Amino acid sequence: MARATVTLQDGRTVVVAEGCWLSTERCILTARELRRLQAENEVLRQQPRPVPVLAVVLAVVLGAGAGFALARVR
Repeated sequence: MARATVTLQDGRTVVVAEGCWLSTERCILTARELRRLQAENEVLRQQPRPVPVLAVVLAVVLGAGAGFALARVR
C-alpha cells in the first residue's frame, strides 16, 4: 500500500506509508520464523570455524617432508 490510516485497538489512528498488511496468523508465523533463524544464527556463531582442506593438506605435506628429511639426516 502507498498510504493508509490504521485504527489501533485503543482507538488511536496512525497514518502508515509504504508498507504491507499481514494477517495476524502470518505475523505470528513470521515472528516464529525470525526467532528460529536468530537462534540458528547464534548456534552457528558459537561453533568453531571449519579448518580449510588446503591447510590440512599443507600440514600433512610439510610434516611428511620434515619426517623424511629427519630420517635422511640420521
